[in-house]
Amino acid sequence: MELKFRSYNKLTNTMLPNNTMEAICINSERLTLEEFEALELMRFTGFKDCNGVEIYEGDTLIDVDVTLEENVELEDTKQQVYWCSKLGCWKLDNTFSQDKSSGYLLANDLKDFRFKVVGNVYENAI
Repeated sequence: MELKFRSYNKLTNTMLPNNTMEAICINSERLTLEEFEALELMRFTGFKDCNGVEIYEGDTLIDVDVTLEENVELEDTKQQVYWCSKLGCWKLDNTFSQDKSSGYLLANDLKDFRFKVVGNVYENAI
């Protein structure tokens, strides 16, 4: 798996391109301390969604094949990708509050279901 990151600039509210750590370090030398501290790094999980889009930490996924109950919208099925340090793995938050207190293993869910990236914690957030 390639070690990649993307970063969100909280000062300009923009997502910066996916990059290697080396490129981030080189570019960070050109930033002021305030600009550097405003960057929020998100790690690449090593997985892709059903459309081949890379999945990063903080991404929001939906199950494109889910059968919806009455009065439930597809937007209600959004789940956030997070790193579970206790288990050392990527998970999908399955809580209504999206507080990362419980989740399913991302690797297993991607085998069993068709998920697609629809946003992240900064853009099109839950």
